[in-house]
Amino acid sequence: MASAVIVSVLTWLHIFSVVGWFGAAMVFLMVIEPSLSRLSPQTNAELILQVFPRFVRFIQVFATLTLLSGVFLALSITGGSTARFGLGSVWGLYVSLGAFFGVVTFLLVFFLLAPSVKRLGRLVIHIQENPGHPPPPEVRRVQERLKRGAPAAVILLSLAMVFMVAAAGV
Repeated sequence: MASAVIVSVLTWLHIFSVVGWFGAAMVFLMVIEPSLSRLSPQTNAELILQVFPRFVRFIQVFATLTLLSGVFLALSITGGSTARFGLGSVWGLYVSLGAFFGVVTFLLVFFLLAPSVKRLGRLVIHIQENPGHPPPPEVRRVQERLKRGAPAAVILLSLAMVFMVAAAGV
């Protein structure tokens, strides 16, 4: 079994990363996304081009740290054995379910939300380079993808946290 110091450091890193990831998701869902419709097109464009890429990188870094620290934490707790992750124990079930929801959210971030933000940025640049033309119809589709993806990420992360907290209590 790993030393208490290693487990403590990994636990701190895992919790810190989850707070960053979940906090960013909540800020986007509850503050940024609802505010977009109230901003001028110019302000929207600047936000999409200047803030969104940095915001998504922030989320990606914390999502990656969460998963990596979680894997190392779980392996440290079990002494490197994967036998305890079986569904035969309550702890294994909760950790496995939490990990499942965390990985699904990770995939959502990297393969749906991040590419959508990049695509939206390219569309904004296209719109700026072609003033007087209507926005491409793809803009609405990308915005809708982000509008649906953000709540899905928050729900999935919430489920991951519920199971991980439950596992910590076992």
